[in-house]
Amino acid sequence: MTLPEVRPVEAGEINRLVDVLLLAFGADPMARFGMPSASQYMQGMRRVFEGFAVPAVASQTAFTVGNFGGAALWTPPGIGHSNEAFEGATQYIDPGRTRAFIQLLGEMEASHPEEDHWYLAFIGIDVNQQGTGYGAALMQHALEKIDEEGAVAYLESSNLKNPPFYEQFGFEVVRRIEVKNAPPVFPMVRPARV
Repeated sequence: MTLPEVRPVEAGEINRLVDVLLLAFGADPMARFGMPSASQYMQGMRRVFEGFAVPAVASQTAFTVGNFGGAALWTPPGIGHSNEAFEGATQYIDPGRTRAFIQLLGEMEASHPEEDHWYLAFIGIDVNQQGTGYGAALMQHALEKIDEEGAVAYLESSNLKNPPFYEQFGFEVVRRIEVKNAPPVFPMVRPARV
């Protein structure tokens, strides 16, 4: 099977990138735990996605496939995300869940590998495009570059359906994070390929 073409997202396309991720993560357990109303989710997660998108686009590690039928935001070693975006997003977290949500984020941050690694912050496919091979194309595209560098890859999944997808690319669940009544999160690592 021929995989669809993947390309880097350009600076003028950040809004399109964020839009597809908003669609893809609309039912994400962690996002909706912290931002359960539609308004909270749309405004808060827009800021989160933008906070990762801007540096990823600048470093050419934000990818799209199928005319924005799907997208992935990777953070390479040495590149961070915008803390300002997260600070702007915290006002949209449900007040009764803020403490658990912030604790969950802290546990996720602590689960990152100690060695330099590529971090898959977000990968999502428009619900109308799921089953097209877009997710596999996005993963394979980035992992080829990561393998050329002999680097470790890392991600977290809060959707119980997704770990088997990542496992087919060599990721392994290394922990189960549970915080109060928040959904569990599964940090996953893909060892360096030498």
